[in-house]
Amino acid sequence: MKTKNMIGLKVITLDAQNLGEIDGVHADINTWKITDLDVKLNREAIKEMGLKKPKLGALIVCIPITYVKRFGDVITLNHTQEDIKNLKESTTTQNNKTSSDS
Repeated sequence: MKTKNMIGLKVITLDAQNLGEIDGVHADINTWKITDLDVKLNREAIKEMGLKKPKLGALIVCIPITYVKRFGDVITLNHTQEDIKNLKESTTTQNNKTSSDS
């Protein structure tokens, strides 16, 4: 699957929770392998994980590729929503893009 086709795919946890959608990918430039996925959390996931939604932009969590169980029409993780919540705080960022940032 091409990385551009991954953008916008829904991400589902092992416990069948819809986290959100793929917003970007990270790759190791030496091996050309994807290492992490940026997932833009949806409102329900933000609320259930006890996070605060920013007034502008989106809340994005960086999920290691090792958390992925299956790629297809959706991306299925091999971890629960609770596991994602417990990822290091540094993997969660706010995306405050505006039209002038492009």
